[in-house]
Amino acid sequence: MQSLTAALELFQGDNGRFPTSQEGMQALLVRPQGLDNWSGPYLHGKDQLKDPWGNPYRYTVNGASVTVASLGADNKPGGEGADRDVSASVP
Repeated sequence: MQSLTAALELFQGDNGRFPTSQEGMQALLVRPQGLDNWSGPYLHGKDQLKDPWGNPYRYTVNGASVTVASLGADNKPGGEGADRDVSASVP
């Protein structure tokens, strides 16, 4: 998750914004149309878009910030231990 948040910060620094909800984190790998300052890819491969259990990370745009989340091993909201949800926001 740390590499995703770092990649999002690099994307934002280059482009003046985070990827939109529609672009999603795929924009870290493939240049979205109309972004002349995109200098990616910002990740090494599409596998980095999946959590340790192979589920896609969830990406939410919250105005001027974004959140990346995993629902844990069970891929369901809530839980404890390996099933615990984790998230990180980038302001």
